[in-house]
Order: sequence, then C-alpha cells, then structure tokens
Amino acid sequence: MKLQVYLIDYFREVKDNGLNTYITQLGNGLEINGGIDLTYVWTNSKYLDLKIEYLASARELHIPTFSTQDRGYNADGFLSNVLINDMKTKTNIIVHLNWINHCSVAWHLKQRIDCKIILTKHCIPWRDFVNNNLKDFYKLNAVYEKRKKITHLLPKLQSEKINYESIDHIITVTDCAKDNLTNLFSVSSERITTINNGIQIQYYDKNKQKKKLRRTYGFSVNDKIILFAGTVKESKGVFDLVKVFEKLVARNPENIRLVIAGSGNLSLLLQKTKKYWSKITITGSLDKPTLYDFFCMSDIGVVPSYVEQCSYTAIEMMQMGLPIIVSDVDGLKEIVLDECGLRVKVNFTKGKPVVVDSKELFTKLEYFLQNESIARRFAKNAQKHALKTFKLDNMVDRTIEVYRNVIREGPEIEQLKYPLPIFDKDACPLVTVILSCEDGPTYLNLCVASILSQSYSNFELFVVDNEAVDISRSFVETYCDDRIKYLSFNKNISKWDLAIDIAKGKYIIHLNAEDWVHPHGIALQIDFLERNPDYAMVGSWCEIIDAFGKVTSRVQTSMKHEDISLALLFGNPFSQALTTVRMHFAKKYRFNVKFKHCEDYILWLEIVGDAKMEILPYNLLKYREYAGCKRFNDKNPLKKNMTSILGRNLDELNINYSSDEFTIHLALSFNYEKYFNSDEKSKKLKNWLDKLFSAKALTDLHSAAKLNSYKRNLLYSYL
Repeated sequence: MKLQVYLIDYFREVKDNGLNTYITQLGNGLEINGGIDLTYVWTNSKYLDLKIEYLASARELHIPTFSTQDRGYNADGFLSNVLINDMKTKTNIIVHLNWINHCSVAWHLKQRIDCKIILTKHCIPWRDFVNNNLKDFYKLNAVYEKRKKITHLLPKLQSEKINYESIDHIITVTDCAKDNLTNLFSVSSERITTINNGIQIQYYDKNKQKKKLRRTYGFSVNDKIILFAGTVKESKGVFDLVKVFEKLVARNPENIRLVIAGSGNLSLLLQKTKKYWSKITITGSLDKPTLYDFFCMSDIGVVPSYVEQCSYTAIEMMQMGLPIIVSDVDGLKEIVLDECGLRVKVNFTKGKPVVVDSKELFTKLEYFLQNESIARRFAKNAQKHALKTFKLDNMVDRTIEVYRNVIREGPEIEQLKYPLPIFDKDACPLVTVILSCEDGPTYLNLCVASILSQSYSNFELFVVDNEAVDISRSFVETYCDDRIKYLSFNKNISKWDLAIDIAKGKYIIHLNAEDWVHPHGIALQIDFLERNPDYAMVGSWCEIIDAFGKVTSRVQTSMKHEDISLALLFGNPFSQALTTVRMHFAKKYRFNVKFKHCEDYILWLEIVGDAKMEILPYNLLKYREYAGCKRFNDKNPLKKNMTSILGRNLDELNINYSSDEFTIHLALSFNYEKYFNSDEKSKKLKNWLDKLFSAKALTDLHSAAKLNSYKRNLLYSYL
C-alpha cells in the first residue's frame, strides 16, 4: 500500500524557524521511504503561477498567493481545487497540515475527494495571547495548568475547535498540547498521538572545534558566551535575558558576552542593549551551519520563553552538548529533564505582565558560569538524553505509523447525541413553516430539500417571494407536493403575519431560504412542546455556515427558561429561524415590522412574560451568512433597532439608567469586550450589574443565587 503524502507549509525563502526544521527533517525521512510518494506543497509561493518542480525523491507543488481580485473565490476553495486536481487519480491520500490556518482546507477537500487529513500542532495558539491579550490568557492558563476540562469555551477559540472537526488525526509534539486538546476542545484522546520532534544533525566535537570557531568569528577563547537563538520578541524572554545580562556584566565585567541569533524586532533590541553594544552580538537570522557553529562555541544556551512546545532550539543545543537553561513552562518542562539542564520560573501573576523570574535566571546563569565542571555534567546528560529521545528515525517512523493507521480506519459514523422522538401518525399536530426568500433563489433548493427530508412530515410550507423579484411561484410549481404553497409578498405586512392569517398549524416556524434544517430538527422541537404544554416556544443551537456550507461558528446560548429570561435583557438568544412557537401565542402578539431584523426579538420579549421557553442543546439549524447576504450586510438597522428595544425593555421593567450605564449595557449586548479596557470601565460595569440585578422586576422573578450566578458569569466573560 503506497501512500500519497502531501506535506503542506507556507513557502519561505529563508528556512530559519522550528517549523521549517520540522518540515525539512520529516521530509528527508519520508523521501527515503519506499512506501511513500511525497509532494511538498508550498503555499504563498514566490512564483506568480502554479508550478511543479521535481526533486530526486519528491515533488514540489508551488501555489501562488491567493488573490480575490484575480481568482474570484474563496482562498480555501482555491487551494483545495489545486490539490484536488492533482489528487484526482490517486488513492491512499494523506494530507499533512502544519498550520491551524490551513485546517479549513480540510473541510473543502473532504467534500470532494477521499483523503485523510493529519495536523501536526507545533504550538498552542491561545498561548500566544500572552503577547496581546493577558485577560484571556490568564483565564485559560488557570485551567490549563490544573489540567482540568473547561466548562465554557471562550468565543475566540470556537473557530479553532471547529477546525479540528475536519481533521482525522492530530499529532502533538508534547503531552501538554495533547492535554490542551482534550481538556479545552474536547478532542478525543484516540484522535491524538504525541510524537516529539526529532532531528539528525552533523556531529561536532566541541573540545576540538570550539577554539577554532571562536577565532573564525572573532571571539576570544577566554570569553564566556551566553547564547540565545530564536525569534526576537517579548514572549521569547529575550528582553528579560538582556536585563539579567546587564547585572551579570556588572558582576563580571571582563569576559562575559551575550550572542542573540534570530530575526524579529531587532530595532527594539538595539535600543534596549545600547549601553552594552560592546558586550552583545546581534547576528540576525543565521543559516543552520552557522547557527550550529555558535552552538558549538558557546558556553551556555538559554531558552527563556514564556510559552514553548517541543523547542528545536533546545533539542539542538542539547544534542550538541551545550549546557542549557530553559524556562519552566509547557513542553520545555517535558523535554529538558532535571538532570539535563536548569529550569527558571516564569511569573504568571493575574493582572500583571508575564516575566521570567530575573533573580532565578541570574542565579542559575552565574551558577553555570562559576561551575564549569557541573555545567559540563549537565550537558553530557542532556546530550545522551536528546540523542536517544529526539532521533529523526523515531519521529519519521511514528509519523508513518499514524499515516497507515488512519488509512486503515473506515469513515467515522456520526453518533446521535439526542433521543429520537416517536410520534403516533394519527396524533401528529400540523406545523406551519414559513420560508422567506429575501435573498433570492441561490440556496432555495437546498433549503426546501432539507424541509422535505424531515422525519416529521405533517407540515404545510408557505414559500414567500422576494419583495423585488417574484421567484417563488414558478419554484413552487416545480414540486408535486400539496404541502407546499406560494404566498406573494406584501410590503404592508410581515411575512410571518401574512402566513399566520391563513395558517392551519398548531405550531409555526420561520425559516430563510439560505438555511438548512437537520432531518430531525422539527420532530425534536414538536416533541418538546407536546410534552411540555406550559412552554410557548422552543429553539435550538445553530451553526453559522458560509457560502460553501462550511461551519464557521456556533451559537450555543442559554438553554433553560430562567437563563433565557435573563439573557433577553442583553439581546436575542434565539435564532429567528427554526424557533417553534405555539400558534395562539404567535397570533396573540404578532411581529412588529417597525423593528427591522429584530421583529422576533420583540415577539420573544412579549411571550416571555406570559409563558416559558427553552433552547434545546442540539445543533439543528445551519444558518448561512456570506458576503452577498442581505441579513449579513444590513447591520445598521439591526443595531439601531436593537438599541431601541434594549432601552424600551429596561423602561418597561422600571429600571432607571444613566447614559453611561446604558452605554455599558450596550457594550455587553453587542459583545464589545474591548470597551472594558480600563479599571474605571470595569468598575462601572460591576456597579451597573449590581444595580441591574437588584432591580425589583428581577428579584421578584429570580432567586438571589440565580442572579448572582448570572452576574458572575458576565463578569468572568468581560473582565
């Protein structure tokens, strides 16, 4: 069984980072395996057009940078089209991704070709919040460090979770990354394999070459060289290292040197090191042979990163026998054992910037500098460990094993996550479904097909045409199904009310022509209302899809009535589509056409004071949003009308508010998280929520425990 492996990465002329090393090393191992045909896929290539180059044992597929103007469609679709054209005559296809950015391509590929998708996770993306979003970093870090499952996934991580769903198997380079996937993203451990990075490098005899290399690069044989190799940015700890180095120089002014090798914010680095330019060498990016020369001639290697996975820099330093000091975080804790190097604490203190513990780093650097024999002993242990544990053959063999295992696995069978209702055919109430064609006929067939495929079949379907173009009458006539009826648009009345006046159903549902309903969507909602006569309406979770049908996000809001009644204070927790309402409530309250795009929100606020409502915890609706969609583009009326409704609702509840308080309320309602960017605004938020949740209109309906719990959850989300 010969495998067709497509190894995908961004094109880089200079390959100077850890991921480039991984691709190079893994590719070298795959090329010499007789059971694999390897194609390197370089996206954002230097070439202006698609280009295939043939190497001795592999191919290179160069894919140019996508241009919407030139190509006219989605970038993921463009990349997948190129790959599919290349794969169409092949079998046993493995697509090996290395960036979370490429994961959406997996969905496009799987719609059209039989292939298996592997993702190697070289980092934990949210850990990069340490650079620019400490608030969310500390929230997630508190869970991550305890290795506990998270109960509420931050919205920022939702798209990442969705991307993993199209991946057949994930390779993590550390165990902590595997724990992150299982605990934060609920990825099954059976879909994850931890494979440490591996490498094969040229042997250097430090004792013989150290003096020679120092003369070559202009260093004294008596210098004590401390080496940092990596990207020059704050989260790599390089600026913390510079501060500690300054203290070391004050203590040892004669022969101590710091070499910083890597690209990044070199201008800032030059500013911060100006006082010690004579002691600090900044090389910029180095090719591998030159970098290895520096590993060979240095005395101590330092990897002081705030966050780090299976660092190739640390592995290479250890394999080359360089005494090493690393930060005590993430993968570095796993790969640098106690007897192989010194570890330094990183201070993660909520509300404060992340920093390397400078006292500890100073002490341990000085310890190695003053105790060369001990440093050499650590280095010897580290070299032995690294040469055994991080061998290239190990990484390649285990990766190929993942490839073969995933090819042998059959297609995954989706398991039902809910009980299917059983109806007596003679006792199924009639359901009225209104299908609005506001955005035209593009997706109308798909939507109607999903309705006609429902396991619950006792419905009448009213197809209401577009106000600009009559598209529905001719469409309805193509179906030989007396359940489908045509309604002509009337600008003086809402489509909802237009259908209500002639509807015969016990329940009513509104859908848009771009939507797709799960085969059991109507059945599950009708079953709930039939079993719960004190409930006026029921909705469900929904998935937002793009023009191609790919899920881009999910709306998974409050479920029980008490939570919903509080959520309505801040907006509409229901999707307008596929919310089933008892007909007598729909006729009693009607839609208010004055509030464009918010007619349903007004209706729910009327009903919530009269009866119960619930949102089922199942994804029963796919709600399409795309660039040409009116409801996607027409945001201004929605925000204006939402603002009006929110104020009106507070007024009706006799809750007084100032303009500042209403601004805070709007920031909550529209999820303007960045608004709360100061202590003053955070304090105002707390004060407003205290006032809001102590209002008589709420305390009469809800227990103090429920109000305090809801308030705590809001504060957790925004502060």
